[in-house]
Amino acid sequence: MTNTMAAFEALGPPGLLAAGSIVTVLVDAAMHGPASREASSRMAWVHRSLLAVVAGAFVSFALVIAGFNLFFGDRVVKAWGAMLVVDPVSNFAMMLLCSAALIVLLFAISAPKESGVQRGEFYPLLLLSLTGCVTTVCAGNFVSLFFAIELATLPAIALVSLERDRERSLEAGTRLLLVLGFASAITLYGIALLYGARGDLAVVDFATIGGAGEAGAKLVAAGTALVWVGMLTRLGAAPFHHWLPNVCDGASPLAASWASTGLVGVVAFALLRLGPGLDSSVLPGIDKVLVAFAMLSMAIGSVSALFQSSVKRVLAHGAVVHAGLILGVLSVEAQASSSAAALEIATFVVMQLGAFGVLSVLTRERSGGVQLGEFAGLAERAPILAASFALFLLGLAALPGTAGFISRLYAMQVMIASENVVLALVTGAATVVLFAAYLRVAIAMYMLRSHGGLTPGTPLPATIALLVCAVATVAFGVQPAGGLLPIDLLEIVRRVALP
Repeated sequence: MTNTMAAFEALGPPGLLAAGSIVTVLVDAAMHGPASREASSRMAWVHRSLLAVVAGAFVSFALVIAGFNLFFGDRVVKAWGAMLVVDPVSNFAMMLLCSAALIVLLFAISAPKESGVQRGEFYPLLLLSLTGCVTTVCAGNFVSLFFAIELATLPAIALVSLERDRERSLEAGTRLLLVLGFASAITLYGIALLYGARGDLAVVDFATIGGAGEAGAKLVAAGTALVWVGMLTRLGAAPFHHWLPNVCDGASPLAASWASTGLVGVVAFALLRLGPGLDSSVLPGIDKVLVAFAMLSMAIGSVSALFQSSVKRVLAHGAVVHAGLILGVLSVEAQASSSAAALEIATFVVMQLGAFGVLSVLTRERSGGVQLGEFAGLAERAPILAASFALFLLGLAALPGTAGFISRLYAMQVMIASENVVLALVTGAATVVLFAAYLRVAIAMYMLRSHGGLTPGTPLPATIALLVCAVATVAFGVQPAGGLLPIDLLEIVRRVALP
């Protein structure tokens, strides 16, 4: 393959998504006339639907290109001196992230009337953030990694703050800006130390001494530690996790869903590249430190979820548990650790999106938080939504028969195979506690009497999105190797395993 073709393959999905963000801005400007504020609700729905269709078309094309490259393209393609590396990991990540964006777009058409999704800028901001995400998973150089992850983050901050007339939304955006700004500064400082010691910005084997010599070993160790602190903050791992529950609670359900899946998921995929570059001779005991962070995340996240009254905070603390699980799988020395991490990321994204999608439907007529008491008797008022929400919650808690159980079982097998029995025990205990936290919501929906509460209606686009998430949750939980769906998920995650 020529260098030009390699560059085109590497830039296919990011280029399409960047172009899509520009097109959606132009479409929104063309339809946004002086009388738009007085336009009927039907015209507003048409406006929003057209933007979603245009954005969805570009995302779908990017998804198709990534899928073609995964199954039929060259295994590894490098462009511009390996600044961008397209391999099975990046193609799988791009497929997952594009699929997640399509689900968000379906929910966005049915968003609350008072939410920022009603504003046209939601769609180009989502595409810009997705552009940064898919570029991040292709980054083979710290320069491209840093700028791509910033491109993913800044539009997401705007999405969180899009409800400008609601103080909690602005507060959540400010928190996200400050915390991730701190993470960026720490990461950039670490990158500078690594470059000063090694004279190389390649991500592959970045934490090895290389030509730095003994004098530069301390700089490499310090730079590696700073890079990992910055990435763990973005991942939402404890003790750097406090931003995630606060942001999810203050943001709209759709913005919270993207913050807890898109931003967290893309960092998890980035760690798939950074993990193999660790050198225990430079940072002795680094694997034990990462295991400690993983266990701390699972312990704090699960116990905190048990005492939350806000359902969005319950889901956010659950995301902290999954961040710890992903980190735990990546920190063990096992051949299947990359496959187990990819499977955990994929199942988490699908079920978390479904859960936040239900919250988006439930709050169509208003904005703000969703308290546990509002779910009392939901099964009587909306049995399908209640069943869907229970499925996603229990799937996130690894209930047998769901995709979450398969990914959790695979992860614990990897931990036990690498003789990290304590990590596996903590994972099992955190799963039980998280199950109890999610069960509180199910009990409220099915066993408590209704006192008014949420009165939802489910539009067709949201119904389709929920159906896709629910079918994937059940199908990959019952037959993950294919059968109910013509997709062998286990074979795909084996394919994306790093050599």
